[in-house]
Amino acid sequence: LEVDMEMKKTKGFKKILAGVDKANFKVLFIAGLLFLFATGFFMVNVNDVAANEKVVAGNKVVVFKIEDFNYYLVDLDNDKVDTVRMDTAPKIYPPGRTFVPVRFLGNALGVDDNNITWQANTQTAILKGNKTLKLQIGNKTMYSNDKPVQMDVAPLIQHPGRTMLPARYVAEGLGYIVEWDARNQMVIAYPEGQPKPDVNKIKEIIEQKIKEQHEQLLQGDGYYNDELKRNVRGFVLFEEGQRYGHMALDKHIKIDPSGRIVADLPRAPKGTRWYLDVNYTVKENGEERTYWKPFEEKYGTSYFEGGHYEIQMVKPLNQIIEGYLHVGLIADGRSATNGRVVLYLHTGQRYDRK
Repeated sequence: LEVDMEMKKTKGFKKILAGVDKANFKVLFIAGLLFLFATGFFMVNVNDVAANEKVVAGNKVVVFKIEDFNYYLVDLDNDKVDTVRMDTAPKIYPPGRTFVPVRFLGNALGVDDNNITWQANTQTAILKGNKTLKLQIGNKTMYSNDKPVQMDVAPLIQHPGRTMLPARYVAEGLGYIVEWDARNQMVIAYPEGQPKPDVNKIKEIIEQKIKEQHEQLLQGDGYYNDELKRNVRGFVLFEEGQRYGHMALDKHIKIDPSGRIVADLPRAPKGTRWYLDVNYTVKENGEERTYWKPFEEKYGTSYFEGGHYEIQMVKPLNQIIEGYLHVGLIADGRSATNGRVVLYLHTGQRYDRK
């Protein structure tokens, strides 16, 4: 209906032009342009451009935490925290720089997706904010408005194909001040010209947010009060561990074709813990290599009360020679209770193991 109305208005305007002499054409043309702007003919819906993006406002503080798949936008006026989920967690690469996936880094620093481009032929990422930054994979020179800026690290591509950029250089290039909290492994960035925030307060806000998210997750599906079948000696039956293993695979564990495994586990029943582990074999440099216990390597244990846990395998699923995800319940202090489900990552089949 709105389009039809605009067409009628435009046609009416053309009829008016047909009845005037050329001397008055210029005046009427300008008047017509003003008419079209007034009716919204040339207006663009900005919300359509920014849909599904989380671009930071200028008065917020941005926080990235190493190995955390979320980044955080903190509004210091009211201590409100917006959490944005990423598909790759920030990591530290030598000589000690934090790298963040390009799109999420750009969004967090005020650059929408329309202003983030990738030149495949040169492997160059371009971010257009208050300055235009160009960063090339493997090149330690960043270009800011075509002026070279030397870095001590180079952008890289992380398995299974994520472009990672050094957070500090990009943030500073886009007009941010960057603080590094080594103890909590947090990158804290705030716009130039904004008063320096209380870093300790920021850390407290983020840690509280993480705690709240963890507690919400542990509410789970009522598993905490679930009654488990036990034998005469009090051992949880293997079948119970397997029952929970299937529940976890059906409802709480996601496996991406890229090789990312995400477990959002509710609280395990009283007196038990989740058992979660992976091993897989891939071919690297013409030779087979097996990766053992990546969950234990990352979190220091294979037994979990419940919460959010994730790993990224070094190869996508279709490049795995063989791989196994183990999940089930382990009774506290009862090593003999070891009922679990094994998911064959290379075939998608399941196997109940005792």
